[in-house]
Formats: sequence, C-alpha cells, structure tokens
Amino acid sequence: QDEDKQVIDKKNTRELGQENAALDGVVDEYKSKIVRTFRASFISDFFKNSDLAAVPLTHIGLIFGIPFGIGIVAGLVAYFLTWSPVTALAVLALTVMLGCPAFAIIANKVSYFHTQRAALLCDSVAIGEDAYHNFSSVDVFAFDDDDLFGPDDVNLKRFMLYGERDSMERVMRQMCALFAAVGGPLDYMFSNIIDNRVRHKTATNMIIEDDGICGDVAGHRIFAGSEDYMRRNGIAIPAAATAPESGVSLDTIKIMYAAEDGEVSAKFHIRYSFSEEFTMALPSLREAGIIPLVYTRDPNISGELVETLTAGTSCIRVVKLYRPLKEEKVYPRVSASMVTYGDKLDAASMIVLSKKYRNFLLHVRFAEICAMSVGVALALVLSVIGFGRVTTIAAVLWQTVWCVAMRVASRVAFLKDARKKDNEE
Repeated sequence: QDEDKQVIDKKNTRELGQENAALDGVVDEYKSKIVRTFRASFISDFFKNSDLAAVPLTHIGLIFGIPFGIGIVAGLVAYFLTWSPVTALAVLALTVMLGCPAFAIIANKVSYFHTQRAALLCDSVAIGEDAYHNFSSVDVFAFDDDDLFGPDDVNLKRFMLYGERDSMERVMRQMCALFAAVGGPLDYMFSNIIDNRVRHKTATNMIIEDDGICGDVAGHRIFAGSEDYMRRNGIAIPAAATAPESGVSLDTIKIMYAAEDGEVSAKFHIRYSFSEEFTMALPSLREAGIIPLVYTRDPNISGELVETLTAGTSCIRVVKLYRPLKEEKVYPRVSASMVTYGDKLDAASMIVLSKKYRNFLLHVRFAEICAMSVGVALALVLSVIGFGRVTTIAAVLWQTVWCVAMRVASRVAFLKDARKKDNEE
C-alpha cells in the first residue's frame, strides 16, 4: 500500500472538452467514457469495493426460481394423474435437480479468479467483481506520447548546422533544455545524444503551439518546429535548408528546424516509430473497440503522422497540450477499484480484460438459460416416460458436466493470451 501505484479512473467524454473535440464525433459523447491514470500512495475502501458483486441476486433468483416453479406445476400434474405423493415429489425433485444450473452460483467467482490471474501478469488488479463490470463500457484510453514512442523508437537520422554555428553540442544542449520543459520522446532523444552530460537548466518562458515550441535558454530565445512555424514567427529559412534532399524518405520522418534569437541554426530529420509494446497492443485495443488518445507537446506528433504509422487502420487521436511539463502529482489517499503497478499499456490491458469479462458473462447468461431449459425439458420427458426416479448421482453428473464446461471456457477466455505473454517474458 505504501508504494506508488497508478489508479485507473474513468470520466465521461462530454466532461473533457479538449479530448471530446479531438475525438471529433468518433464516439457518442453522451455515452463514451475515457480512462486516464494518476498516481496514488494509498488505496482506501478496499474491503468496501471488494464486497461489490458483478451480478445482482435477482438474476440468481430467476435462474433457480423458474425451474422450481415449473417443478411445482409438474409435481401437481403428476399427483392428479397418479394420486401418488411420492411420484409428485420425485417429479418436483428431478425438475429442480436438472433444471437449476449449478454453475450459475460459481460462474462469476471462477471467471473473476481467471481475470485476476491474467491481471497479475500485467502488474495490475481489480478490486471486486464489480470493477470489471464498471470499466467494460470504456471506449477511449488516454496515453502520453512516450507510451506510444519508446526511448529507442524516435531517432535522429540527419542533422545539419546553418549560419555561423560550428558547435553541434551547443545546439543539442539548447534542444535538450528546450524539450526538458515539455518531456516526451524528443526529451530523451536529445539528452541521449549529448550522452547525458551537463546541460543548461530547463528552458523558461515556454510557448507551446501545435507545430512548434520556444523558450529561453541561457539568455537566448530558442525555437524548434516546422517550416510553417518558423515563418509564422518571422524566422527566415535559408534556401539551402529548403532544397530537396536525395535519399530522404518523408513517410515517417519529420523535418524540424531550430533557431536561436530569430536565426535558423539547425535542421533535423527525425524518424518516428511506435514502440514494439504498443504495436503489439494495438490490435487488441482495436478489437476491443478502444480508441487510443495521445497527449503530446511534441511539435512533430500529429494526426497525420499517426495515420501514416498505422497505415490508416487505427482511430488514434492526438490531443495537444500547451502548458509546460509539470511533475506528476501523487495523491496520498484514493478510493479506487482498478489499480496497476505497471505502465499505461498494462492499465489498457485491464480495460481489455474488462470487456472480455463482460462478454464472457453475457455468454454465461445464455448458457444458463440453455442449461435451465434443457434440464427442465429433460426432467419432464423422463417423468412422462416413467423414469421420474432418476438417481441423485445422475443429477450430480449432469451438473458436473456443466460446471466443468464453464470452468474450461473461462480459463480459455482469460488465460489463453496471458499464457502467451508469460511464455514471452
């Protein structure tokens, strides 16, 4: 409980204006829910949340009450036909034993157990059966840009100096200080290029726009962004910097210019690619109907870049943040039902599990109706043809088959992918 963890929280899309605008009608804003994570030190209301069940007692009452009611009617009919109380009780007992699906009692417990085992592989946990049910309606998950672009997935492919700059290290330190104020993959890339040596303090007086950023570094005004961004800020780009270059593919490479005090100092060719972890998770998110929403201050990350990286097959949406990066707040005490010790991809896996859990329970409900209908019909047929006194062992075997089938189905539904992940690790 004392270790920092991430609480998985959901909000109505309509309550989040910028996110709702970025989704642009892809989801129903009145029904859509967005998941975000934030750090907390202590999770309160653990026992209160763990006591919440996913299925109301009325459902169990119907599953067991309907066969019992039919059994009473069938018993009365048998009594008036035979005037034998023993036969009537035998028909009633047979209808109840075959018609009440025993696995209805354990279905939620077994499936919850299997989902929790799968969640543990994601360093996560759902507190109470109701947690999966409550998060199963989520259709948007919010990521940060460095969740999509890992430290080894954004690379500087080409670098050119302009003007009277003859020190690559000076320009790199300026970029390092500038992007330290906004975070994201470029922060890591530039700091890694200068080998994490001593650098300027984080840039101040930041102004962040969609396609560029600027700030003060060691008494100089530093700009970084696209060609349009430079021109909007009155910075002339040398003709040599705009000339076509051979051997440069621009499909996943973004060109970014740097300027010092209004004069272009450098040009960067930066290649972007999704991290392997996100690439592997993307099909599962797509299949579950979850739209990734990415927060970024990176001037190069845009909807167009994301569409190129996914070949137009994903509905990833980009939300630009215009305030400098701040240290993430850690809440001292939070009531929560979804918690992860992992990263946001682990948290997203919990939402996928929630949807699997809901779909599995829907199939279980159908199986319960089938088991009840077949059991009642079988009991009535056996009574009519004179096998009303079927032994208890036969009824136990009947119920055992259903319970075993349900357990196997639950294990396959939740642990099939989990076993693959466990083997890969």
